[in-house]
Amino acid sequence: MALAGKNRNSFRLMMATGFVALALTGCADMLSMETDTNAPQKRVRLESGPSFQSMPVAAMDEKTLRGIADQYRRLGDGTAELTVTYDPRSKRNTALNATENAARIAEELRFMGMRTVSTSILPVNMQGEESQVMLQYNAVTAHAPEGCDYMGGLDGKATGADMDYKYGCTTEMLLARQIARPKDLSGRADLSAADGRRQAIATENYRTATQPPVLSGYSSTD
Repeated sequence: MALAGKNRNSFRLMMATGFVALALTGCADMLSMETDTNAPQKRVRLESGPSFQSMPVAAMDEKTLRGIADQYRRLGDGTAELTVTYDPRSKRNTALNATENAARIAEELRFMGMRTVSTSILPVNMQGEESQVMLQYNAVTAHAPEGCDYMGGLDGKATGADMDYKYGCTTEMLLARQIARPKDLSGRADLSAADGRRQAIATENYRTATQPPVLSGYSSTD
């Protein structure tokens, strides 16, 4: 009888252990379940590419030049290449006039904030008396993450159920439009000599009233 009681107890212990193991396995399976998110996993992205403008020299007034300088300040990266054309057969639209116009326009752009402007002239046969200004530079622009689109009701998109829409895409797209200088998002490659830590070290002795070490003189003999 005592043996039978022990067997019953052992059987009950085995059953209890099995239920506990089964419960733990179920919890582990529940914890390991994953669901794909429907929100964009990346933020605003940057694109870099050439920006090209062309217009007659006569149209390069102060308003136009300031607009070019402002756009370069927001989007430009690197040296701006300014080229003025001329007609080799023209008596007025000559290489000399093109050189003078290029130098004048570049100087005005530098004064307005475009520090790096290179100039050149380009002969164009049969162009006539009107020379052209061509300006090219690398531009950095901000865009929404890949695969994003506006939600229904915005930018002419039809309303209705859209199971493929990623939550937050509209926010990222509107945010990209508001970034004044997209290239700032890429950070800086290095620190200049005027970084904050250098300035802090330079003024540390002054702030702590620490006297600098006394420099002793040197002497030399033959």
